[in-house]
Amino acid sequence: MADRVGSVGALFAPEVVLAASASGAQQRGALLVLDPAAASAAPLVHLKGATHAAPHGVSCTPSATHAAGDSGTGGLVAVIENERALLIVYSWQKDQPLARIVLPQKMVAAELSPDGTYIATGAADGRLFIWEVASGALITSFEGHYRAITALRWTSDSAALVSASADSRVCVWSLSSVFGASDLGADAHVPSPYAFFADHTLQVTDVLVTPGAFPNAAKVWSASKDMSVKLWDLARRQLVSTFSFPAAIGCIALDPLERFLVAGEAAQKGPGRLFRVDLYDAETVRARGGRGTEGEIVRTDGMPTLVLDDAITAVAVSNAGSHAVVGTAAGQLHVADVSTLQVQRVLSACGAPTRTPDTPVTNIRMLMRPADLMSGMQLWAAAGTKRSAATRDALAASSTHITPLPPPYVSPQFQRAVVQGGGEMSRVLVRIGDGKAAATNKLWDFMHVNADTVHNHQTLHADVPMSAGGGAPAAGGARGSGATASTNTGVGVAPGAGGAAGSGAVEDDLRAQLARAKSLNDDMWRHVVRVTMGP
Repeated sequence: MADRVGSVGALFAPEVVLAASASGAQQRGALLVLDPAAASAAPLVHLKGATHAAPHGVSCTPSATHAAGDSGTGGLVAVIENERALLIVYSWQKDQPLARIVLPQKMVAAELSPDGTYIATGAADGRLFIWEVASGALITSFEGHYRAITALRWTSDSAALVSASADSRVCVWSLSSVFGASDLGADAHVPSPYAFFADHTLQVTDVLVTPGAFPNAAKVWSASKDMSVKLWDLARRQLVSTFSFPAAIGCIALDPLERFLVAGEAAQKGPGRLFRVDLYDAETVRARGGRGTEGEIVRTDGMPTLVLDDAITAVAVSNAGSHAVVGTAAGQLHVADVSTLQVQRVLSACGAPTRTPDTPVTNIRMLMRPADLMSGMQLWAAAGTKRSAATRDALAASSTHITPLPPPYVSPQFQRAVVQGGGEMSRVLVRIGDGKAAATNKLWDFMHVNADTVHNHQTLHADVPMSAGGGAPAAGGARGSGATASTNTGVGVAPGAGGAAGSGAVEDDLRAQLARAKSLNDDMWRHVVRVTMGP
């Protein structure tokens, strides 16, 4: 076993596992950060306060230590309690919650956007909610499905949300289309999904979104109790592949390089089976699957299978694609080699040294070890006390001793009414800046300089028409004749006839010029929104 742990450590060195388990008859649930490569099975951090995390109710964002133009910020961990209308938010730097937020109703799924700006939650009645984490503003709330939400995932650019439900449907919601949408009140409006996938015949149990910009580069995987896993193309909004399994599928995980897919059987009790599907056929030298719209179904007979004593409840694949971490209904995490499907070691997701029946693992996330993880912070604090300056500098240069990153701000309360209107400028700035202060400030300056130019130009021509030379006002009557030109829009003003007639003609021309300037500004705004936020 020691040799196996060593071999795993060589591959897992920079990664950690975030695992959650639910309360059971013999053990309280827990939220732990584990090192799959450490010789000790003790958790790195035990995040206190969460005891019954909902399936698909745990999500996290990594710490941003190299944000362009910024000093970086810490990451977040968000947990939905299964039996209470409660959202608990942590940072990697503390084992105590940053915030405990009471929600309008009990939720069954939650997902932080990759940039940490928003959190989406789903309820048992099919309603979707999206909040802004820092302000607590409720961005949207509407009934997106007819039955319970089962899983939520964001695209990697935080531009779209994918929701799966017990109604057998998968919906893709463009973020720009759901801002301010609500099916309650006098101004009720339910947005239409960007894509609507309804080829499953039973409950959808899990979804994955491949990295890539929405919608052209991202793809969606969905698993269902109808014993199939499907691959969808978001750009074409079409089914690409259907993989048929010998059992209902409850959870899936994808190799980062998309070489294989692992799928866990949705069984109520053990034994549980984990299937590995190779997505590249070496014999035909081509990818498996395809032509989904023509009805092709890929049979997975004879695929490599790992059999465990307990039912499988969650699964994740390492960033290197070498190992899979499989959670079971007995509160254990099995670290298995993907190529051989041999279990290398077993960890506990609830702190107990042995199996704990009826204490299932509900969530598993694998990520690169956060730079500001609490265990590293403790090393830095210990190293910085009563030591010489030279020693402190040497320790600070070590990768295990870091300076704390500022944690993101989390609103202590979330609003219950959808924010209506306004905020368009800030939304575009968030999307274009993408966390980079320099890009955001540059866009902000561009927007305001352009707006000030249009405003000054309109005020100038509304008050005193300039002469053709651009200097003194034109002479003659109420509004003297003479050509005027706009340096901002390039639209000329026709000369007036002098006196009252000249005044009326110039006024009409100014109104037309103002309309053209407004049209130009509207066109520029639509172009910015279309290019940066997508359809």
